[in-house]
Amino acid sequence: MKINLPVADANNVEQPIDKLEIAISQSGQYFINGREVSMESPVLFANTLRQIAGADADPVIIISADSNATHQSVIYTMEAARIAGYGRITFTTQKN
Repeated sequence: MKINLPVADANNVEQPIDKLEIAISQSGQYFINGREVSMESPVLFANTLRQIAGADADPVIIISADSNATHQSVIYTMEAARIAGYGRITFTTQKN
């Protein structure tokens, strides 16, 4: 006798995102949770953060900037998080 059990398709289930990991490279590239995104302005970046966060009202923002990334790139990222309404921000650093 063969029994077929239902199997959940993980690709069809939307999981809330509880953190947004933002990586900033030495050359000024931005990545959110591993996906490359552009930083045209803090306002547009805030919209991107909201789109990726989805239903999560207040994800933790983890900023990981290369040690040679510009200070301004980190400031723009923090400003975008503020505009998006996200107040839980933490930092990490990357070593060369």
